[in-house]
Amino acid sequence: MSGFSQAGPAVAKVAAEMKVQKITNFMDWGAWNSLTKNTADYRGISDEELAYINKHLHSYSDQGKDLTSWDGHGGIITYGKVFTVEGKHHNAGLPKIKGNSPDLEWYEKNGLFCSGMTEKQVRKIAKHKAKMYEINPVTANFGLDYAKKDPEHYVLEYLKEYGGFAPEPSKQDLISINRRYIDELHASLRISSGDKKISLREELVRTSAQTALLQAEVYEQEIKDKLASSKSKVEEHISELSNAAHTLAHNLSSGEVEDLLSELTLSKAWNGETEASTLASASAYTTKMTEIAGNLNKAADNIVAIDQKGAQIFTKK
Repeated sequence: MSGFSQAGPAVAKVAAEMKVQKITNFMDWGAWNSLTKNTADYRGISDEELAYINKHLHSYSDQGKDLTSWDGHGGIITYGKVFTVEGKHHNAGLPKIKGNSPDLEWYEKNGLFCSGMTEKQVRKIAKHKAKMYEINPVTANFGLDYAKKDPEHYVLEYLKEYGGFAPEPSKQDLISINRRYIDELHASLRISSGDKKISLREELVRTSAQTALLQAEVYEQEIKDKLASSKSKVEEHISELSNAAHTLAHNLSSGEVEDLLSELTLSKAWNGETEASTLASASAYTTKMTEIAGNLNKAADNIVAIDQKGAQIFTKK
């Protein structure tokens, strides 16, 4: 269920009453007023509804608060999970969304800020903004523009306007996110056509390619971790047996002790060749999946070219 502008608070309320699981709003106008009493005993959104909304609603706000700044409270959205995206345009088409949150890859690629970015992403964009900023000769003498040539200026701006840094996602997190997104893409493809379908097909292939590569990298790391853990346990066991052998020294001859200790070595207890072979196989698998991912991305390029060419043919007819 979705609402835009003045419909935002009303949609949020009705969605909460009907227990809608996924609520997506855009540039909610009057969100603050919906939580204040309009009369002595009436409030737009109740405490119970607010609790539900806070768990199920995502709202997207333009950083410039194009029209919502005039709603009496500066366009503040007082419920749900709010994502702020760079720009100043009162239009539901402004936010670029992937799944149920901003399309972070799109924003990073285009050098724009949005809520939910990691510190690494923010600093990359801040560096780009500082580099691209051109000092205005008129105000240069007053030193007003020079701060905008410093990336830290934009980092502080991000923290103020878009919220704190998001934690760096693990590869396993990215795989989970991609799997959910792939399901959504399949669902959207069934009801889409034209340019939208071309875009969705391309996105599906590219996301599948990224997921396959991530899965291979996770698999290789798991193999490395398991081998390292097993090797560590073998070393601990050898150490324990060596200590036990030394405690028996007074009951054995020096030769017997040496013979016993000579068997308690990592080289004899651990098959280094098998370890190397296993690691090589895991690495080869990742390399192969990297190649496959590359081919899938090339296929995505071809999908766009072929579909667009086909669309042009039908347009001409």
